Amino acid sequence: MEECTDSNLVFVWIVYSLIVVSLIGVFVVLLIRKQLMQETKRIEELSNLEEKHLRDLLQRHLDSQEHERERIGSDLHDAISNRLNMILLRLRANSDSSIVEADVNETINAVRRISHDLNPPMIERFAVDVLISSQFDRLIPEYKVKKWQRKSMKFNWSTDHKMQIIRIVQEIVTNIVKHAKANEVSIMLAEHHKYLYLIVDDNGIGFSDDNKGMGMKNIENRLFILNGAFKVKSKLNKGTRIILAFHHGVQDSNSRR
Repeated sequence: MEECTDSNLVFVWIVYSLIVVSLIGVFVVLLIRKQLMQETKRIEELSNLEEKHLRDLLQRHLDSQEHERERIGSDLHDAISNRLNMILLRLRANSDSSIVEADVNETINAVRRISHDLNPPMIERFAVDVLISSQFDRLIPEYKVKKWQRKSMKFNWSTDHKMQIIRIVQEIVTNIVKHAKANEVSIMLAEHHKYLYLIVDDNGIGFSDDNKGMGMKNIENRLFILNGAFKVKSKLNKGTRIILAFHHGVQDSNSRR
């Protein structure tokens, strides 16, 4: 009788053990399945975010290109078309040849400037700080330009990165000329970790947060492409400060000094 009872007890424990093991197995399977579903969902979300990021990147790039075309068109109209019309009127009025010659020279310089804006010369060979500095040199002598640079630039930037940075600087210079009504501009360049910092100050009329315009939007788009950032501090009649951070990208063997 005792042997029978012991056998039944062993059998019961075996059944209980099998049930417990089965429950643990089911729990583990459900847990793994849940983790797999969560991982699949996370991968899908990351994929959707990456796709959205790429779409946003492409749209911002297209917006920047469209704005660049509009700016070039405006420059061609203001700097070239108007000057040519003035030259034509002077020729019809038999104006002094020296005046006409001066107008022609100004038009040639305007064409050269626009050409340089479209394709900055020697961009592959010059360092990024030299290229940035040359853009602000265009403000001289109408503006007093002060420059500071903390140490020499060590980063070798790709040509594409240089072009994007120059387009941003050109936008800043254009905004100063067209809107700031300033006569003094100061710039400071510094490198820290993986970023190049550019700080631009002017003593112009400033602007409110509600009046930033497409120029600032274009800067924001290009910095998004560069994985950079910027901040604007401006008060009416107290000037403007723009702080930009350009993230150092892939090196290009052609971007040496």
